[in-house]
Amino acid sequence: MIEIKSPAKKIESENPKVEHAYIKFPGKELILVGINMREKGVTWDYEKIRKHWEASKRKKYSEIHTHQYDKSSDIFSEVNDAGPLPSPNDLQHFLTDDEAKSMFIAQQDIKSGHVGGYFVLRKTRNTKPVGYSHTHNAGDESPKKNIWQSVKDKLELFLMTNGLLKSSPEFKYALKIKHDAKKYGFVAHTAMAYDKPELLVNAIKDFAHDYHLHYKFIPAKEHYLDLQGTKFVESRRKSSLEEKVVVIITMIGLLGSIFVLSPYFTGNVINNHRDLASGWIGGVLFVIGLIGMWRYFKNKQ
Repeated sequence: MIEIKSPAKKIESENPKVEHAYIKFPGKELILVGINMREKGVTWDYEKIRKHWEASKRKKYSEIHTHQYDKSSDIFSEVNDAGPLPSPNDLQHFLTDDEAKSMFIAQQDIKSGHVGGYFVLRKTRNTKPVGYSHTHNAGDESPKKNIWQSVKDKLELFLMTNGLLKSSPEFKYALKIKHDAKKYGFVAHTAMAYDKPELLVNAIKDFAHDYHLHYKFIPAKEHYLDLQGTKFVESRRKSSLEEKVVVIITMIGLLGSIFVLSPYFTGNVINNHRDLASGWIGGVLFVIGLIGMWRYFKNKQ
């Protein structure tokens, strides 16, 4: 019997420094369908998706892709674009593919490759279909398909993508999705610029409500969703060593600064040049100590 790899194992076996894209059919293993994989981006191979979609007898699938997460990038910021929340392109891509029933975004550590958790977005009965799927026009893989129907499909796709069928309901709805995704992206950019995680959380909540989508966060083992609700972080057991290192650095910084700067407070200044150098060293140690204190209490939140 062939062992089916879990989604996490499949994702963690790939290079974590670039994004990857997959599809999954019920009861099956993840299928890698990404091309032109890069940091903060991946291109979906629709021809490959169509082959598997046809082979599955046209069953609906789940879309899965990764977001690289570097925890060092959020030391001074609560919000960054490395968490599991979707980008505007993610939302537009998902809603303009009627064959995709759900979207999973895996937050993958860019160094270790471990998956911290998943953001899951699902369509409901009330989610309006756009009348189109990326897989439908990704090459003619079915010999049974009428050649004229294939030409008609490709012509309609060309006209829609070039704005020549503006009166069609499908085009208008697709245009609305694009507009709302861009609006979400503007709010997300504002949230990152001003470090306001609540803006990003409310933006995805409003978007899901408008399109009748359900979403949830699924943390991996020994991870949990942070208080701001924008990313997964390691549990206290996993981060205990990091906390000890932070405490040690904080103590060295603060005690070192007190020792070096003590002549300033006692008045025992011997040499101006030496005094100036000591002042710089003491100041740097003091700043390191303050950063360590801030980081320690931030982890405790």
